[in-house]
Amino acid sequence: MVRRSALLSEEPNVATSLEDLVWHDGVIESVSVLPGFTIGGTGEMTFEVSLYPIPEASKRNRYRIVLKNVIDTQVNVDFEDLADNQRAGNISNGGAKDCGASATLLRIYLVHGYIEARFSGTPEISHLDAHIKA
Repeated sequence: MVRRSALLSEEPNVATSLEDLVWHDGVIESVSVLPGFTIGGTGEMTFEVSLYPIPEASKRNRYRIVLKNVIDTQVNVDFEDLADNQRAGNISNGGAKDCGASATLLRIYLVHGYIEARFSGTPEISHLDAHIKA
């Protein structure tokens, strides 16, 4: 796990695990779901998000987060509110927690809604680009 203090001083200020991500005031750009029957039993979810690398940052980094072995998901989204709050940030907060039986629960709180996914395994986190102010 990358220490937040390390993110303050090292380039390129890129999160590598769900615990490193700063969800507050982030932007959800896309979510895709592959049902289990198309890929052999469990589902897959892909998120593209823009998140601040540290709470004090002025620019967001873009990430792709892929959850494989998705057991279940719940989504409650107001699309008009997502669009209205995209510039300021339509993600209120988020995080992951262990929920037993080798599963993790990712919960992303949105303006007037949430996305939840229970999955097993390690998520794939890709940094799509960097917008770090020097």
